[in-house]
Amino acid sequence: MKALAGFIMAGRWQAALVAATTALLSLMLPPLLVFSGAALVLPTLRVGPRAGALTLVATLGGTILLALPVFGTAGPWLGLTLLAFWLPLWLLAVQLRRSVSLAATLQLAAGLGMVGVLLIYALLGDPAQWWLGVMEAFGPSFQAAGLDIGQPAFRDYMVAVAPLMPGALMFSLLGYMVLALLLGRWWQAQLYNPGGFGQEFRELRLGRPAAAIAAGLFALATITGLPLLVNLALALALVYSIQGVALVHGVNRRAGLHRGWLVGFYVLLVLAN
Repeated sequence: MKALAGFIMAGRWQAALVAATTALLSLMLPPLLVFSGAALVLPTLRVGPRAGALTLVATLGGTILLALPVFGTAGPWLGLTLLAFWLPLWLLAVQLRRSVSLAATLQLAAGLGMVGVLLIYALLGDPAQWWLGVMEAFGPSFQAAGLDIGQPAFRDYMVAVAPLMPGALMFSLLGYMVLALLLGRWWQAQLYNPGGFGQEFRELRLGRPAAAIAAGLFALATITGLPLLVNLALALALVYSIQGVALVHGVNRRAGLHRGWLVGFYVLLVLAN
């Protein structure tokens, strides 16, 4: 990992090469998208916003060039789609560099996630109906894969899930962004401040004002059941999941517990999902 971080910091084109190749490979192995984002985060944190922006432009160009032989004219569209991941992530990295605060950066991430939900509603009108339309359009593909979307049980499931798709999409996208941000921050600490990331992460606190807003939104979403409020709450829930993980790390450290407890915690976390 440290060697990879060193390669990324060797120059803009090295960082762009890692970001572009891992982005394309993430189409087969989605977790690699985290490495693509981290390759953009690291130079932004260490060198500055301009270096990160230039790396982003080089990454976009490199991704399109690498994608053209495989995807043809769809290559540029793939690059622009990935830009929806890279650009907000660059903004988060700039915020972290300037504020030197994981809490403030995660608050910005939550805000971006909720804005994303609102944009989906603004663009699609009724996201649930749009999603159901997409599912029907891909009906033959699902049937070829052995899924009969015409079955009442499957249809009922999709009707129940469709209203939550904007929040689920933002939760997933924010998850990749935050993990990429944390990986880039960890790489920075590995190269220039060994041990610094662990202390910073364990001390993460989102603050009482943010907690009050989150609690109010969660309560309203639970009481009313309005899809818009539920989707906004889903986007906000991601950053509080990270806060919970940081709290567990802090308690484990203060109590002097063995690292095996953390391993068990992550195993249970994966099984729960």
